[in-house]
Order: sequence, then C-alpha cells, then structure tokens
Amino acid sequence: NMNLQENIHRIKEMMGLLNEEDRKSYSGKNRIILIGPPTVGKSTVSEELANQLEIEYVKLDKMQEKFGDGKGKEFELVKHVLSPDFKKYNTPSIIDFGGGHSHNQGVKGLLNNYPNVFLLMPSQDSDKSEELLIKTNVERWKEFMDQMIQGLKSGKHKHSKEKEKELIDKLERMKKGEGGKFDKEDLPDVEEML
Repeated sequence: NMNLQENIHRIKEMMGLLNEEDRKSYSGKNRIILIGPPTVGKSTVSEELANQLEIEYVKLDKMQEKFGDGKGKEFELVKHVLSPDFKKYNTPSIIDFGGGHSHNQGVKGLLNNYPNVFLLMPSQDSDKSEELLIKTNVERWKEFMDQMIQGLKSGKHKHSKEKEKELIDKLERMKKGEGGKFDKEDLPDVEEML
C-alpha cells in the first residue's frame, strides 16, 4: 500500500511544488483534484496536502448533502465546483472527489481540461490495485449482507419465522463465498436496502 507521504510527494513533484519558491507561485487556477475508488485514502491525502500547502480543502461528499442526492445531482455538484461561479474557484484548494463522483457520466469530460487531476489507487502496481479493489468490494458486500441479516433478525420484514431463518442461513452461506441469488422481495425493510 502506498503510504501517505509517498502519495503527497508524488503529487507535489508532478505539480512542481516541492520547493518553497514554487509553492509561492502556486495559484488557485491550479486546483488539485483527487479522484479514485472508495477507501483508497483520498480524504487523508487531501487533508494532509491542504495542510502542507496551506490551501483550502473541499470535500465533495460533504457538499453533496446540501445539493441532495438523486438523478443528475452529483453531476450538477461537480459542474458547480469546477465552474468559475464557484466562490472558491480562484482560491488555491484541493478537491476531494468522493468515491462515486468521478464515475458519473460527463464528469470525465469536465475534468479533461483540468491540469491537476490525480487518480489515487491502492497500489502503484495495477494488478495489485485490482486485487485490493476486489477485496474492498468483497468486504463491502459482506457488510451489506450483515446489514441484511440484522434487518431480518430485527423482524422488520413480512416473512414468516421459517422464511426468516431460511434467508438468514442463505446469507450466511453467501458470506462464506457460496453463490446464491437474493430476490428484492426477500430484502428486509432496512433503509439502505431499498
């Protein structure tokens, strides 16, 4: 796993911000944008880099709350933040694109004319990165299945006791890596699942 300082050093180096003199000439037009999969460390790198360069740290996930979720909302937010209307547009800053924002259709186009977009991956070795991302995904699925099990155990569903037990057993097997299909009707009434 690439450590924090290595990542920061690479970004500064690529932007020519390693020595004091260069940093003084750093302007807001050179906003730094970090993209990458969830859990790769974008927030950590962003915060640390913002501290070191004494620039503002903009976290898209935080702003998304104000913008609201839903169709097209993420794209609207990105467009807003990248446009000159954004009140911090000319402020030197680092923008942490949460895990999902850069996947949105159209966002890549918006980023094309931005000079400082950095993709953070779990590892410099792309095969290793792939492996780590798959692992992260598997862990996320296991958490999701645990939530479903909790939901079923809490009784917030329309199933009989027998069906509840059968579904919980099925989820436990799926967590161990045995295949299985889960129908939408079988989901417990837990908000994240809907």
